[in-house]
Amino acid sequence: MMLRICTLIPILLWAPAAWGQPAAAESLSAAIQELERGIELLEANDPEAQAVIELSATRIESAINEHGYHSAAAYHALGNANTLIDDLGHAMLAYRRAELINPRDQRVRDSIEYVRDQVQISVEPSVTHRIRAALVSWRGIVPRGWIWAGGIMLFVGAWVVFTVGLGTGRSRRTRTAGITLLLCSAFPFTALGYEWAYVHSRDAVVIVQDGVEGMSGPDDAIYDAVYAEPLRGGVEGLLLETRDGWGHLRLADGSECWVLTETFECVIPKHVQE
Repeated sequence: MMLRICTLIPILLWAPAAWGQPAAAESLSAAIQELERGIELLEANDPEAQAVIELSATRIESAINEHGYHSAAAYHALGNANTLIDDLGHAMLAYRRAELINPRDQRVRDSIEYVRDQVQISVEPSVTHRIRAALVSWRGIVPRGWIWAGGIMLFVGAWVVFTVGLGTGRSRRTRTAGITLLLCSAFPFTALGYEWAYVHSRDAVVIVQDGVEGMSGPDDAIYDAVYAEPLRGGVEGLLLETRDGWGHLRLADGSECWVLTETFECVIPKHVQE
């Protein structure tokens, strides 16, 4: 029952993207049906369940890449399928991409937290990471449109106050009020700007393979392992640089390591970066 509650995706969420694209709609519908059948087989302990769910994951990924279904719902469904076959690396990647599109989707946020609990990363976030996270803590709570509207209203209000002050001759008092409103209007725009930089200017990555050794340099024959145990698929980090087939990552606790570039993928898909 828990599997069904966690993995079922309302088909209506997919309908708007499928209208006018018969081939895409058919592909998506087949993928959803395959996922549903896989869940039923899994609940019945049928040995064919994993193969069926793997097929559904492949079809959902095809709908995303071939038909352009870059939506939170599509990535969430892909993440669910990967979670069910215990591919937590690709599951986290899909969930993070869904969050990038719609940070207010509680289902996506719950799924991310579920995978993080399963991965059980032993590192703790640094103070700097906590501060940065606090600055974007409004994501998923307050819609971006509301923040834009609030900033614009404060900005327009400031100039209205300035204009009224000039017209009534009370320039000193209204100037103070106008400056206050103008300064307040900067906060919403600053929050949105920082949020954009936090999401888009950072090369967020997810390790998609299990048993990845984090090395102290870009060569496993010369450098030592940074951690006592290999990193699991689903571990998140930031890509600092690449060199000779290796990526230099910074994890949530501020620690850094080098891993092979084939072991991780960027949260922002290549089609967006290009």
